[in-house]
Amino acid sequence: LQFDDTNWAFLADQTKQEELRAKGIQPEEIAQVCTTIINEALAGKPEDLTVTTHICRGNHASSWLFSGGYEPIAKELFYIGAPGTTYYTAPHQVSGNTSPIWLGFGADASLPTDKFRDGVAFLDLLSVDGPGEVELFTNKDDEAGTQLHRMLGSFPDSPHSAYIVAGTHTHNSTLFTKPGRYRLTYRTSARGKDGKLIANEPQTTTIQVGGQKPKKEKTPSLKERFAQSAAGNAATAGYSLRMAPKSNPEKDGDDKLTTISFDAKNKAQGTLTLLIDGYFLTDLPVKDGHAQWDEYMGPEPSQVQAVFTPEGDSPRWISQPLDFQPGKSSHTDSSAAADTWQETSQPRQLAPTEETELKELGYTIRMRKQGNGGTKIVV
Repeated sequence: LQFDDTNWAFLADQTKQEELRAKGIQPEEIAQVCTTIINEALAGKPEDLTVTTHICRGNHASSWLFSGGYEPIAKELFYIGAPGTTYYTAPHQVSGNTSPIWLGFGADASLPTDKFRDGVAFLDLLSVDGPGEVELFTNKDDEAGTQLHRMLGSFPDSPHSAYIVAGTHTHNSTLFTKPGRYRLTYRTSARGKDGKLIANEPQTTTIQVGGQKPKKEKTPSLKERFAQSAAGNAATAGYSLRMAPKSNPEKDGDDKLTTISFDAKNKAQGTLTLLIDGYFLTDLPVKDGHAQWDEYMGPEPSQVQAVFTPEGDSPRWISQPLDFQPGKSSHTDSSAAADTWQETSQPRQLAPTEETELKELGYTIRMRKQGNGGTKIVV
């Protein structure tokens, strides 16, 4: 079934958006109404029915009605990525074990909601520091079908606060756009009955996405290992790093994997540390001059750098940053080396920690029905 839908082309056109706003109409609200109409029309569709949309811009006498890119309507059309895009996702519940981990949240029954205004408290996602974006969400089954509920996240239109209910916990999925190490900083907050903010000190959770399972015992840091390893001419050691789509896929998902391989002609042994966009990805043991790991690198381009800290007298090596493109092969070797590795910490501040007092005029607040029994407030 194909929809020929001119609404989206109209809403993507910058000129038409300005015309709507001049009339006091918000294009974003029209886009949400269009989404609701389509989703409700398809709520009872058969499972074997495939639906697609032709976004028609008009075609008469070699001319068109609308122009412009999809950025203004991308969040309605694609949400996070194009349909069929694969991301790392921690499940909404455990099944037999905790690998991968289930990342729900909640509060114990002693949460003093009787002291809070309206009896409610919130979990606030204050910042995300990592190579990609994060989203906590649920797919809720109700009489209208499967409904996406976005809870917390780092995308431009993600919510940054979610209700917490005393004595309950959530079963949500957690999506990451890239592998690597993430630091998520949270706090809980509420309003006292006098309207004043009540909040705890921010707490940070570190999450490792992808990579080899960390060892149980503490290991030396990359800086410590690098300082203890031998300097020298890495070019003579014949080190090489290669990334390529996994060959001979056997299981579901293997076609999404990238094989990362390291080779040393001098048969050196030690540890290879991989960084993605300046964030830790994994440590690989190098034995008899070889290390290999299959990783899902995500659907977006990345920059990968390797640091080899060998045992004994073999020279250490910092690779040049390697530009990775999904589905492509890339390679670098020790004929070139970087002076230092790029280690990044750039927390994206999502929500303020201090109160903001609004003194100027000019705010407009709109309320409209959202789903079954819900209300959306747009400021």
